[in-house]
Amino acid sequence: MTADRTAELQEAIDSADSEPWISLEDAAVDELMRLWGDLHAAMRDARDGCWSVACEGVARRIAVLTRALGRATRWQEVDVDLLENGIYQRMHDLMGISYEPPDMTVVAEMRAEREASLAKICNRHDCVKHDYEANTCTLSWEAINAAIASVYPERFRRPS
Repeated sequence: MTADRTAELQEAIDSADSEPWISLEDAAVDELMRLWGDLHAAMRDARDGCWSVACEGVARRIAVLTRALGRATRWQEVDVDLLENGIYQRMHDLMGISYEPPDMTVVAEMRAEREASLAKICNRHDCVKHDYEANTCTLSWEAINAAIASVYPERFRRPS
């Protein structure tokens, strides 16, 4: 038996009214930008960062919308990883769609800003490993134990 999702569906439908679309083209441009984010996520989630079936599916959707619009998504709206590894450029080359080449100096600055932001977070929490691709950090067991002990001091006692 499936749950009745009327409330959730109605909330999603109502929230669509707040989107600023003036035209179908505007909506397609926004969706295309989001698809580039989906491609980045699919590549990050793929085993060993390789190309996957999910990547292929998203890339196909990007190609369909790009061709329908007849123009490329601005590189400034695409994740730096897809610019640095050349996926953005190669896809447009293969489709024969002209695009403004990314300014790799600006891309490097964007990466540095993202890494600096993550480093600030990690430094506050005793991070032992940064994963800049996934925007995550790994905490030491000591930091995890200290955090648990601060929340549940009566339940968490270190052996003496």
